[in-house]
Amino acid sequence: MNPVKKIRTLIVLTLVAVLFAGGPLLAQEEKAEEQARKAYEEAKKAVYGKDWNQAIQRLMKFVEQFKSSRYMDESLYWLAYSKYNYANSLRSAEKQIEMQEQAVERLNYLLQRDEESRWADDARALRIKVAERLAQSGLNEYRSYINGQLDEEEKKEDPDLELKLLALDSLMHMDSEKALPLLEKIVRENDNPQLKARAMLVLGQSDSPKVLGILKDVVIKDKSPEVREAAILAIGMHDREKESLPVLMEIYNESTDSQIRERVIVSLMQIDDKKASEFLLDIARKGKDEKAQEMAVMMLAQRDDIDAAEALISLYNSAKNEQLKERIITGLAMQDDKKSMDKLIEIIRTDPNEKNQQMALMMLGHRDEPEVRGLLFDMYAKTSDIEAKRRIIVSLFTGGKKADIRRLVDLARKEKDFELKKQFIIFLSQSDDEEAIKFLKEIIEK
Repeated sequence: MNPVKKIRTLIVLTLVAVLFAGGPLLAQEEKAEEQARKAYEEAKKAVYGKDWNQAIQRLMKFVEQFKSSRYMDESLYWLAYSKYNYANSLRSAEKQIEMQEQAVERLNYLLQRDEESRWADDARALRIKVAERLAQSGLNEYRSYINGQLDEEEKKEDPDLELKLLALDSLMHMDSEKALPLLEKIVRENDNPQLKARAMLVLGQSDSPKVLGILKDVVIKDKSPEVREAAILAIGMHDREKESLPVLMEIYNESTDSQIRERVIVSLMQIDDKKASEFLLDIARKGKDEKAQEMAVMMLAQRDDIDAAEALISLYNSAKNEQLKERIITGLAMQDDKKSMDKLIEIIRTDPNEKNQQMALMMLGHRDEPEVRGLLFDMYAKTSDIEAKRRIIVSLFTGGKKADIRRLVDLARKEKDFELKKQFIIFLSQSDDEEAIKFLKEIIEK
């Protein structure tokens, strides 16, 4: 064994006996928690840097190793999000589909774990987005995620329903002039909401100028929420984006149904038009409900046809709702540019809400810029909040720079809080730095 590693191992074993006597299980749990937090932050660093392959590798490792972590739900979401984006960079259609299917599997697992998770709505929205891509690739079974699962009772009432749905999918390959009247009749007259919803999705793939009028009429008049939502998604899928966008905007502005408005926001993500981004920004600023605002912020953060950083900074400066501010902080961290970093630094330094400061700190801790690391050291010295200090320690050790290790040893020497000193020791025990070993020796010899 390397002599340095041997000395370090002996020191760590001694410290474990001295510091954690009487509470070995608690010490193990604390170490596991710190390891989970560090692994999660490393993974998020790759997500925010849009290094999708690296993000997938790190998040896959995380969900395998830390199944009971409090970061599990959001890790599953970001894993699916990374797989979806990575799929878009692949040349092989077969590999794209494989990666998209894996994304859906992760989202399903998240929702099965906890349907009430704070990440559940985001997971459902992303699942619809991925399912649309898969359905467009010919995997019609994924349409069930768009317009709901086929109800068992409906199967009993109409045993031929699945055959009808299959026949509807085949209609898109027929002459549109012949198919359109039949589809319109089903949409307007049939009593089965599943059949109508599937007909809507087929209509959404038609390039006929009549389709948008039919779909809009369904949204306004149909009594079934499922059918109305399917019509909105179909409008978003329509090839005539410049015509479908005003229809979606009109539906959002006139609707009093929160679910309908949320579906419109999801559909807007399918439209590659700067006006769609501008409308999302408008919703984020003065949406009809808080949930719509939060969804719009997350969608806006992923758009490429607008200065998302500038938009998010403006939103944060005018936002009154603290939960909305949390979403904006997440969106800023996703931008990976200097403007966003500067705003996160400003939030840490000046925001009156300590929770927002801590969240921005966690997001900013992923970056390795000297300015950021200097700020983290400054904040550790100034704050008296124990939880904030714990987060700062994790962020600082994430960088792993030798010069930082020596500064961290200095902080550890001065730290009076027993729990924080234990956290320092856990991380320093993983270093081969001579200063770290010297510090560990000092503790034993006291």
